[in-house]
Amino acid sequence: TYGGQVADATCFAEVIPMIRRRLGELGRDLESLTIVYDKGNVSRANQKLVDQAPLHYVTAIPNTSQPKLLAEANAALSLVDLGDGQSVSAYRARKRIWAVERTVVVLVSERLRDGQMRGILQHVASARRWLDDLANTLGRGKQKRNRARIERDIELRLKGRQHRSRVLHFQLTGDDPNLALTYQFDQAAFDDLAQNILGRIVLMTDRHHWSTAEIIQAYRNQADIEAVFAHLKDPIHLAL
Repeated sequence: TYGGQVADATCFAEVIPMIRRRLGELGRDLESLTIVYDKGNVSRANQKLVDQAPLHYVTAIPNTSQPKLLAEANAALSLVDLGDGQSVSAYRARKRIWAVERTVVVLVSERLRDGQMRGILQHVASARRWLDDLANTLGRGKQKRNRARIERDIELRLKGRQHRSRVLHFQLTGDDPNLALTYQFDQAAFDDLAQNILGRIVLMTDRHHWSTAEIIQAYRNQADIEAVFAHLKDPIHLAL
């Protein structure tokens, strides 16, 4: 057990040596075991700990760290049969990441993509309300900031998460202090995100002999552990 306020990556670095030692004490065959973790635990230093343990692993890594791999995968996705009538679009390759050759799998999760699309549209709606208020303020001549300051404030508002600056474009016209603001939602940019960026999960493993389906299923099996966490947090379950 560990304090819930500890960042995942920090806790991971502390726990991995303990897990390695405990498995040794139990006489477990490390070759037969695979540790599975998500990208919240991943860093170059943490992965080095796993590589040196040595422990076999399946993990996700941040999409932003692999733009070339994503572009390569988008052009070569194929259906992978997961069994039980399930299939998923995926791409598999061998890549050298952090000085070690690893098997990587890029898969498309429709559930994740749908959630990300909803999230983007919610953030866009919030940004549009803010832009409408600013446009009205400018129209009434009540704005005391100059053009440069207003442009910087808008860019900061659209910057960051949820691709807002990619799908919302604005124009500030006129001269100080008589400025007017207009903006547009870029449907083509949103469609490109949905088609080529959203819903992607990048997996990395040293289980080179496993099938693509086995790698994906191993990562998805984290849900079984998360279900145990849900039970542990259920006061009625614990009371019984």
